Amino acid sequence: MQSRGEFCSAKVKVKTMNDTLVDDVVVRLVDRLIAAQWRENERIPTERRLTEEFGVSRATLRSAIDRLSGWNMLVSRQGSGTVAVPRSHWRVGVFPYLVSSLIRSEKWDELVPLLVDALGMRRGLVMDFIMRAAPRTKGKKLNTARAACDAAWELRHSAQRFLPADDRYHTSILEEAGLAATHMLINEIEVTYEHVITLFAGDFVVPENYLAVHYEILDALEVGDGERARQGFQDYYTALDPSLVTALPSGLAQAVLRALSEP
Repeated sequence: MQSRGEFCSAKVKVKTMNDTLVDDVVVRLVDRLIAAQWRENERIPTERRLTEEFGVSRATLRSAIDRLSGWNMLVSRQGSGTVAVPRSHWRVGVFPYLVSSLIRSEKWDELVPLLVDALGMRRGLVMDFIMRAAPRTKGKKLNTARAACDAAWELRHSAQRFLPADDRYHTSILEEAGLAATHMLINEIEVTYEHVITLFAGDFVVPENYLAVHYEILDALEVGDGERARQGFQDYYTALDPSLVTALPSGLAQAVLRALSEP
């Protein structure tokens, strides 16, 4: 287990998430829920009390509460008001705020397994969809995906521009395969993933094998070879994940890399 001192020598500058008053209230509410200031199924303070404490209007507070309700962090119950939902029921949209909050509060023992799980979850989802897409893309020309791959590579020096372009690569494959439900799930995961990466001030380095691997994946999909395509993604993520982790503070990055290397 890492001590707090092992991480303090390399603080990270996290980009602000509170661009508006609503964002600011969202961050403050999330911080309190993560810190368990309100216990599970406990009623949160009244709107009047919170607006006075935060110095915002009721409309601003309600917008923030609506956002947390959409992530299933809060729920309105007849006769009980707004109550805190158990963390096990939270939805993926809160993930960037959760990561940001844990960094601010230096809760490294929670953050390391969370990040490792997130990287593994994304990898697992992609591996699953690529195997199911292969029979559906056999005999098709995936030119839209190739164009998206080329565009992403050209934008590789800016994470904020590269990530949406790279997302279009996956999107075009899903569209060609007709995997509509998977497409919806991947969309939600990708938005959250992009948000987390761009929280950090430094850009990550796109692996040099990006074009070669992604062309190989498309070649495999066009002939319906799911195993070959899956191996291509496996090779790419083996290079990508360590690069993503380097955007973290050095001590934290080392802890995540150690965890990723464990069987």
